[in-house]
Amino acid sequence: MTSVKTSAGRKVCQRVAVAAVLAVMAAGAGACGNRLNEGRLQAAARQNNGGGQPAPGAASPAAGASAENPAPGGATETTSVPAGNAATNPAAATPVGNASPASPTPAPRTSSGAANPATAAAARSNAGPTSSGGGAGNNPASPSPSGAGSAKTVPGGGGVPGGGGPAPSPGGTCSGTKAPIVIGSVGEYSGLLGPILAPGVKSVQAWVAATNAKGGLNCHPVKFVVYDAGGDPSRNQSLTQRAVEQDHVIAFVYNGAALSGQASADYLKQRHIPVIGEEGAQPWVCYSPNGFPVMSSCNEGIEGIYQALAKVIKPGENVAAITCNEVPFCTGYTNNAEKYAKEAGLKLVYNGTVSMTQPDYTSACIQAKNAGAQSLALGMVDSAANRVKRSCKSVGLDVPIISNGTAFSAAKPGDGLDGAWIASGVRFTPPSDPAVAEWLATLKQYVPGTGATANGGIGWVSAKVFELAAKAMPDTPTSQAVLEGLWAIKGNDIGGMTRPLTYVKDQPAVQTPGCWFATKMDDSKGGWTGGTRVCL
Repeated sequence: MTSVKTSAGRKVCQRVAVAAVLAVMAAGAGACGNRLNEGRLQAAARQNNGGGQPAPGAASPAAGASAENPAPGGATETTSVPAGNAATNPAAATPVGNASPASPTPAPRTSSGAANPATAAAARSNAGPTSSGGGAGNNPASPSPSGAGSAKTVPGGGGVPGGGGPAPSPGGTCSGTKAPIVIGSVGEYSGLLGPILAPGVKSVQAWVAATNAKGGLNCHPVKFVVYDAGGDPSRNQSLTQRAVEQDHVIAFVYNGAALSGQASADYLKQRHIPVIGEEGAQPWVCYSPNGFPVMSSCNEGIEGIYQALAKVIKPGENVAAITCNEVPFCTGYTNNAEKYAKEAGLKLVYNGTVSMTQPDYTSACIQAKNAGAQSLALGMVDSAANRVKRSCKSVGLDVPIISNGTAFSAAKPGDGLDGAWIASGVRFTPPSDPAVAEWLATLKQYVPGTGATANGGIGWVSAKVFELAAKAMPDTPTSQAVLEGLWAIKGNDIGGMTRPLTYVKDQPAVQTPGCWFATKMDDSKGGWTGGTRVCL
């Protein structure tokens, strides 16, 4: 449950941020561009927070920060995936303090925890840039060991008319290193939505590591900076501005910012900065010329719930909608439920709203049951959906449930959602699918322990779309070059992982055809299964 910060808590956070910034400034006095590591920043933060206890959101230096509760407001620079348990470290290195400078990312480690000698040697080499420099424009990604993380080309098409085009794959031989390409991600990577949205960041990080291992994009190393807005719109706006104006980010690749993303829409449009991929709950991305959704997003994502329900699951005609009231986009679920149910040949018999923090949903379940519901269309995170399923079963309403994939992506076997369905905008299962297999293999190599989730798939597809757009990046990377590359994409479904994508110059993204992947949680099979594509 997301806590509300008191004024005293905000003062503490401010002291933590000031301490972190002063510490970095002191380190920089000795060597240009030198940065403190995360442990030292946390130690400075604890010292200025009373000495004994960690700063809010900061974890013990020995344990590493928790993915479920990183400190909001920070920026994390990543050039490769850090050591440690990737499953509990979604943002590569958890930010410390409020908008604190990024810590250098540790070198990838072997399964034994020892530093990879090849990577360490590459980091020490003077032949290429390192990740310990100062400003983003002068601090490109440190290439990974040569030959690691090779990606293969996967077939395109996916059975959708006009969908062709293979998923892109980095390649080529570079005789030298060009200026870095700096990309970013601003989103809710802490709090209630953090565990759900953070897997998208992990996938982008894995792609960055694999791409740099092969020499970068057109010989440009790629640097990825992650900013945690913590659900605060004003923080999102300030971090986005910082990313563009100070860190020289030329494109955002997967912004998981369902709570705060709208705040930066006007600024990004004015600066002509592309946003490639999001979690599906930011309508401005679908209707802005600088928004580039990588799946059926926004209202089309809601539509997919009912289309998948009718075409794949077929539990009956009567459906009840139960939707959260915390996330701004939840109103879209409520307002469009009747329309999309009718278009799918279903009858909406109940349309209610609840809080995702409620311990029990018996009242809503009784109303849905009395209305004759034969299935439930949910708009909420997986933990709340679990409680809905349990509450409804207790009153005799044991019917199929389905939700949007980005809300359920953190679910896993044993979470009480066995038999639940999602309509995901991207394919993330089965593992035998060639494009999915490439993604999972890259995750395994660079972010071991990371499972397949819908948001993880969105992050990967976002990175692949960026790869297509930036494959001919000029010597000086620019946002305009990315935009030109995006506008050249016509009908490419990234190896069948999403709907055919088409972008038009200075126009909102084309939203047709709409495609969704109906996927089921099956505890006996170890997680999400299926992945049948439904297209309109």
